[in-house]
Amino acid sequence: MYKNDDCPPPTSSSTTSTTLAPTTTVAPTTTVAPSTTAAPTTTVGETTTTAPAPPSSSVAPTTIEAPTTTAGGDLPFTGANTVAVLLAGIVLVAGGYLALRFSRRNAEHND
Repeated sequence: MYKNDDCPPPTSSSTTSTTLAPTTTVAPTTTVAPSTTAAPTTTVGETTTTAPAPPSSSVAPTTIEAPTTTAGGDLPFTGANTVAVLLAGIVLVAGGYLALRFSRRNAEHND
C-alpha cells in the first residue's frame, strides 16, 4: 500500500566471540580445631598433607591441624539442677506416704 523509497533496506550483522577460562591456582587451606576449657593431658602435633598436583593446574599443599584430645575432666553442665529434683522427689514420696497412711487410718475408724 505505502511505498517508502527514502528508507534504506534493513541490514543484519552478527559477531561471535569466544572467551577461554583462566588457569586456576588453589590457595592452601588451614583448619584449626576449637579449644576446650579442660586442661589437655594429651596433645597431637601438627600434620601436613600434600597432594600431587595435576598436570594442568597448580595446587598448593594443605595443612590440617590435628584436634586436641583430653582425658578425664568434668562433664559439661546440662542445665538441670539436681538438688531441686532430688528435693521434689523426696517431697512427693513423703506426700504419697502420708496420704496413704491417713486414708487407711480413716478407713479403720469408719468401720
